[in-house]
Amino acid sequence: MPFGALTAVSNGYAVSLPTKRANHSRVSRAILNEEGVPTRLPDLALPPHLVTRGLALHGPFLYVGGDFDERGRPAVEVRPAAGRFDLRVEQPTWEPLELPIPPAAGKAIDDVLVEGDELILVDNILFPKYLFVYRLAAGNALPHSPRVIELPFARVNEHIHKGQVSPDYVALYSTSTGMGGTGTYVSVLRRGEYSPCLEVAYEEAAEESWTPWTLASGTEFRSLPFDIALHDHTLVIACPQALACIDLRAVETAALPGPLDSPHATIPPSEFLRIDLRDATPVSGLRWLDLGPEEDPDAVQFVGPNRLLLTTSDKQATQQAWLKAI
Repeated sequence: MPFGALTAVSNGYAVSLPTKRANHSRVSRAILNEEGVPTRLPDLALPPHLVTRGLALHGPFLYVGGDFDERGRPAVEVRPAAGRFDLRVEQPTWEPLELPIPPAAGKAIDDVLVEGDELILVDNILFPKYLFVYRLAAGNALPHSPRVIELPFARVNEHIHKGQVSPDYVALYSTSTGMGGTGTYVSVLRRGEYSPCLEVAYEEAAEESWTPWTLASGTEFRSLPFDIALHDHTLVIACPQALACIDLRAVETAALPGPLDSPHATIPPSEFLRIDLRDATPVSGLRWLDLGPEEDPDAVQFVGPNRLLLTTSDKQATQQAWLKAI
């Protein structure tokens, strides 16, 4: 399976979907034996015009989210979509999931998360944005009647690119752009009540010409997050040349700051902690792990406690993957 693909492995099954849009009509799948050796199964055919943006496995069920985008139709006619396949049958068929709000034009399901007995769909693009939280019952029943969690408004034209889930937290990676400037954000919510507990931001004003910001030590400051990974209470935010490692337990118990004093911070004070990545002031629970000059990943993911897999994408001439302890 290529490093740049959407992949999922769980309960003896593995699935992979190339990220190139032209290859989004079929999903590769395999069954794994006790030694982890895969046996290829016939590819799954996705519904016509489905653009897949996220997938996850729960037991033998593959859950898929995205949108229906028929070629040649205006973007405002795109509709969100989510469903599942039962991988135990020889020819799995698409079972659509009930979405709890009217399928507004232009919306999409941008990620699919599974943790414990919950399936979480991330509703994206247009405000308001939601999490749809389904209970995964035992047996073969199709999940239904989800909880609807309205996400807090972050910025105009915010686009959620990725979600991560652990037993206690959900983390969302998003970007925005507008007349006032651009921003990259990581928002963390506590599971259960799904209330915000942390926002990490990197913002640039429209009139600002980019120059390297420096730490107190005089070294060049890391910037512009491009990926996230979450395991238990540890959140990793990948930036060029460094990884921001955050202990969410320490962040939640830290004293809440007042308004940010950084001259480039546009985030107002709030009831939860906000971290400005362009401010070098130390923050309780946050530590930086520098990457070596030869380490230039495009993506990160946890493969165990305090252990990351860093990968380069299929856009590079030679794909690479390596492990890193944090």
